[in-house]
Amino acid sequence: REPVPLPGQQRDLVVPDVNLLDFDGFEECRRHKADPATAGIPILYLSALYYDLEHRIRGLEVGADAYLKQPVEPRELVATAHALLRARYVERAVRQSEERFRCLVQAISQVVWTTDPHGEVVAEQPSWTAFTGQGTEEARGRGWLEAVHPDDRGRVAALWYSAVADASTYEAEYRLRRADGGYRSVAGRGVPVKE
Repeated sequence: REPVPLPGQQRDLVVPDVNLLDFDGFEECRRHKADPATAGIPILYLSALYYDLEHRIRGLEVGADAYLKQPVEPRELVATAHALLRARYVERAVRQSEERFRCLVQAISQVVWTTDPHGEVVAEQPSWTAFTGQGTEEARGRGWLEAVHPDDRGRVAALWYSAVADASTYEAEYRLRRADGGYRSVAGRGVPVKE
């Protein structure tokens, strides 16, 4: 069994042998990846006995991040460990960036919403819903256009489709339906976030 980390310690990488006498590496990996406290910690399997294609596939399917055959060249082990740690660092940075963005959006008084690269709403948009009263399912895809005043909708849609197709900035002034059913003049601006 793995030693329990001391208080304040956290593992950056787990490097178990797949098959020890009292240790089923595949089952341990499954548990490790199912636990939210350890799911993000990469697992680098080593094995001298279980290294055929089926074992490697099984290890990766249960959540291992890499699988090396023992004896392993020390430089390969270090390079693989560094690659896994870099990937974990990037993943952590992306999560922190997304959290900062969410906090910023919730803190400002503007209506902020996001779309996928095709210009379609795919996720919940809390400030949009609060202002327009339009739920997630109503706004999904390009359903958000239904909240635009009918007299402005064609022009706004054309500007939107053009900006999405060109991955360019979108700017439009139009009337947007509020949750109470009245309309308010707004200035909409969208910027593409590339890559």
